[in-house]
Amino acid sequence: MVVLVFSIFKPSLNVIKIALIMGLSMLLYKLYTSFPQNSNHFYIETILCICLLLFLTKKINDERISILNHFILLITVFVLVGSGVQKLLAGTYIDGSFLASQIKFNALFSNFFALIAPNEVERISTQSIETPFYFKNKMLILLSASIPIVEIIAGGMLVFKKTRFIGVVLGVLTLIGIEIVARELMFGLLFITLITFQLPDRWFTKLVPFYATAYFLMIIAKLIHPELNIN
Repeated sequence: MVVLVFSIFKPSLNVIKIALIMGLSMLLYKLYTSFPQNSNHFYIETILCICLLLFLTKKINDERISILNHFILLITVFVLVGSGVQKLLAGTYIDGSFLASQIKFNALFSNFFALIAPNEVERISTQSIETPFYFKNKMLILLSASIPIVEIIAGGMLVFKKTRFIGVVLGVLTLIGIEIVARELMFGLLFITLITFQLPDRWFTKLVPFYATAYFLMIIAKLIHPELNIN
């Protein structure tokens, strides 16, 4: 919504601050009412709202813009690398058991994987919930194991200017791959926005109208069809 305000309506800084305060208030309320079942997504969104609000409390200058840029880079790298490390430590992505269990209990995953491995989906779908879930298909195990590794590599590449562009491409492709299945479209687009924020300004500014339009359409779709899973 903040991107939408910036790119379409182009209001004064006071209006932007009001939009941020409203957004932050809704996030804090949702965090409070759903705690401790909050997803990591809400924490990231809340931190970003607080950061932008603090950024706009004082006169904007080159030094403050540089600090904001570095903060967004830091949180982007932290989320990518942290997510990858968390998956590696859990071990359920390395052996494929997490994705296999999602096929059993989540229709989004079973519908997607039925397109590329129908036999595996059929086997897992009929499997007893009392037995461990796993893949027999080695390609699916490799796919699952590659997710945390790619996240860590993409985050690491964003740190250095020479590899940043590759990191952006790798990060965006990873997010698209994940969200094609999980369909957390709102968060997916938010994080792709953060990743592509590391592109040169002349490139990122051309993407902003697309992001704004996408956010607007998702908000309208959610209002019309609240049951849609586009969080």
